[in-house]
Amino acid sequence: MGRVAFPFLTLLPDHVRAGPWRVSLNGKPEEDLKETLDHWDYNSVLLLSRTLELDTDAAVRQLQIDRDYLFGTVFVRIGTGEGRLPRLIVHSEAVPVSYHDPQCTVNIHLTSERLAEALHLVTDVVLATRPENAGRLSPREPGCRIWSDEKKVWLEGERPRFPMSTAPLEEAVSPWKLYWDPAYWAYDFHGAVNLVINERREDILERIRNKDRLTLEAALADTISQILETLLAAEDPERIVADAEPGTLADVAGSWIETMFPGGGIAAARNQLEVDPGAFRAKVWTLAEIWEK
Repeated sequence: MGRVAFPFLTLLPDHVRAGPWRVSLNGKPEEDLKETLDHWDYNSVLLLSRTLELDTDAAVRQLQIDRDYLFGTVFVRIGTGEGRLPRLIVHSEAVPVSYHDPQCTVNIHLTSERLAEALHLVTDVVLATRPENAGRLSPREPGCRIWSDEKKVWLEGERPRFPMSTAPLEEAVSPWKLYWDPAYWAYDFHGAVNLVINERREDILERIRNKDRLTLEAALADTISQILETLLAAEDPERIVADAEPGTLADVAGSWIETMFPGGGIAAARNQLEVDPGAFRAKVWTLAEIWEK
């Protein structure tokens, strides 16, 4: 696999001390923004905030820019929609930072009438001015992106729920069975996947009814692993995901991989599954914890 050569130097992830996104919903006390925004509806009013601080000395060394010319802008875009990319950008915000004023707080007031399915929060740090006394590989043009991160938040009531039903299974000791067909990646997620809980396992049924967290996470982790491992073993998983329509089995599987391997995608997922399947399964369990609601 070839190495990627960036056109200019960028900041390392820990060169920006990025605090968690915080949210106040309808005037309620502020709290950390989780993967699902509970109690949301189309009349909701959101107050979103986040504090960031440049590690200025590290940034000067990494970017090879004289500290008196280190001027940047924290640029936040908020989009909405279910797919891997937002269908609509509903808000943008820009806040300056510099070597001499390295910390900033972004505060965003957002109404919900144009929101649907999910929020996409993208935070970039871009160069604000053309620096002097810069190195050969330093970013030089205003607007050069030198740091970035993303967060996706499902809106309650808009998130695709996991299809689940009960039936007596032939395999009496099996707690559940996933009914799906890998040939139907383009089918709607709800129609393509059904996790059937075995009615012969009264103990499992009772735990599911009582929303036992470990049991639900185990069922979801098993399901997610089956789907992702099958996708990664396909002849061309990149094409399957790239061609996916929003809400399809392939689209949901692609969003799982994006959450587990941000920035690395299918190549990173396949590599970890081959080299360290235990670590891959551990990531799946983390994802199952997010989906278990």
